[in-house]
Amino acid sequence: MAQEVAVSGVAAWFEDYLDEEARAAGMHKYENHLIPGLLQTAEYAEVVFASERPALESDEIEAGVTARMKRQQVLFHKPAPLITFVLELSALARPLGGPDILRRNLLHVLDMGKLPNVEIQVMPEDRQTHAGLNGPFTLLETEGRRGQLVYVEGQGGRYFLSEQPDVGDVFARYSTLRAQAFTPEESLQLIEQVARKL
Repeated sequence: MAQEVAVSGVAAWFEDYLDEEARAAGMHKYENHLIPGLLQTAEYAEVVFASERPALESDEIEAGVTARMKRQQVLFHKPAPLITFVLELSALARPLGGPDILRRNLLHVLDMGKLPNVEIQVMPEDRQTHAGLNGPFTLLETEGRRGQLVYVEGQGGRYFLSEQPDVGDVFARYSTLRAQAFTPEESLQLIEQVARKL
């Protein structure tokens, strides 16, 4: 996220990514901190934006939530892009906003995981090591599958990778992550169990 949210509800530096995301034929994301924006409910997203430091103004939070909800339309594009997620269990269990908000968001994640073009996998919490220890990232297969991009965002900045062998290395890392995670079916069962305990 950004310190400065534009009138559009997203930071200027994020607009380039959103342009690519909106046209992508495929999108694949590994996340270890929180439920990804594409799977967030409005109330969960509001808590995420309100947690930003330095703090955002209330109109910036509102604009950010509105933009995030609009961005989720990519899940329903025609033709439907293939969208996959590998999520750490800790990202799904962190009670941002309290247990009720988290439970409702987990139920939403379950609904999105049942879409024919969406697959959600959870990384077992007892796995001693795995291919995502360097942190979260997003992979995009560009429009018409003519190319591949990697988007990385962290405390120190954000950047695209578009050249080989870097892109191929990260795509290979993601393939390994998917092999190390629970299957989509097992993952949805686990998410349902987490939601029931809240």
